[in-house]
Amino acid sequence: DTAMPDTAMPDTAMPDTAETDTGPADSGSHPLPVDFRDAGPEPFSTSEATFTASSGCALDYYLATPTTGFSTLVVLLHGLERANEQQRLAADHLASYGVAVVAPTSCQASVLDLDQAQNGLDAIELAHSLTSGPILYAGHSAGGLAAFYAASQDATALAFFGLDPTEWNNIATNAASQVTVPTFAAIGSSGVCNVDNNFVPILESLGGRALRITEADHCDFENPTDWVCTLACGTESNDQFSDDEIYATALGLMASFVAWQAGIEPSGESWWIAGGDGYDALLAEGATSEP
Repeated sequence: DTAMPDTAMPDTAMPDTAETDTGPADSGSHPLPVDFRDAGPEPFSTSEATFTASSGCALDYYLATPTTGFSTLVVLLHGLERANEQQRLAADHLASYGVAVVAPTSCQASVLDLDQAQNGLDAIELAHSLTSGPILYAGHSAGGLAAFYAASQDATALAFFGLDPTEWNNIATNAASQVTVPTFAAIGSSGVCNVDNNFVPILESLGGRALRITEADHCDFENPTDWVCTLACGTESNDQFSDDEIYATALGLMASFVAWQAGIEPSGESWWIAGGDGYDALLAEGATSEP
């Protein structure tokens, strides 16, 4: 059973604040064998703790762990001027599919103190304190950049997934030659806050791919968002889809990729290949398109 691996996190690595959770509620009913927009079948527990990296960064983190054990750990990083609170719902959603998810608050992710390469290195240390198994790095916006850099530096990296990721200061461009894992992303409409989708060419240069979510702006990839983001980045109207539906599609695309790469649910691949059940269903709904 791929959800019951030998590399489950040891008890000593578990924070003392764990509490039982039955998983997020279903987002709705959809005509697919596995609709990754809905919650998965695995129960999980959640906890919070702090890890101090060798850089001196004290990473406060949120951890969602399947109660039956796990093989893959997902590191899920937030965007600029954000914290782990913006990625907790996403962490819960992924954990319901049988992976552990750690969402830290990065130390250098503000406009006055921004170092996404160091945030990536801190994330690697945190991940290796929690597991000796494979690690999938993911993140939103500037957190996607930090996650990509982490994937380039960690030999145990399994894959990278971006939630409307952004390139800055050529960090991803320079690190791309060191990335040897699958690199996929869900993206929003081109705009100022995702720097006109400037991460897409990097993914394509590595043989990866991105899918655009219809009517998604940069704020639709975090939950909760706030007025600061929506004022600066909330540029899309909701003529076809609500914010909840857009967010569910983002979660579904990420969960399908994670479940596929982790070997938990092979049908996740069908969300990323033309002709696949998931890909064609989202296309028919008008929920996604090629960039």
